[in-house]
Amino acid sequence: MKSIVVYYSLEGNAEYTADIIAKNINAQKLKLEPVKEYPKGSVSKFIWGGKSVVFGDTPKLVPYTFNSSEYDTIIIGTPIWAGSYVPPIKTFLKDNNLTNKKIALFACCAGSDTEKCFDKFRQELPGNNIVATLSLINPKTKQSPENDQKIKEFCDKLK
Repeated sequence: MKSIVVYYSLEGNAEYTADIIAKNINAQKLKLEPVKEYPKGSVSKFIWGGKSVVFGDTPKLVPYTFNSSEYDTIIIGTPIWAGSYVPPIKTFLKDNNLTNKKIALFACCAGSDTEKCFDKFRQELPGNNIVATLSLINPKTKQSPENDQKIKEFCDKLK
């Protein structure tokens, strides 16, 4: 069984989580990068990021190699912007057929509810078997035994 962690990370929380998951389940990783990066660490990131989500933007991504037929399980990771997954993930979902794949989802946030984000994934991925979800609050910047345990349990579901 071959797995891949596909993720976008603006400030490192999703990348931190993707690294741990990939190591624990021996998965490959694919970091999505928009051609035009979003601003970091300021109010403008909320304005640009939120606007991009609300308007359904699908930004052009730096070219990557991905063939869904090579993977049984696809783990998708995202920060939460405006209650949803980020536009680079939207582009990835639009550009790739993930039908009939086992899907696992993780979302990193600063404290908001991640269930709305997971509901949007479910709407975007009808017919897929979503086998696990993981919600984390700032896992890189606020490391905790609770987050470590959640990641471990998530990985155990994928093994």
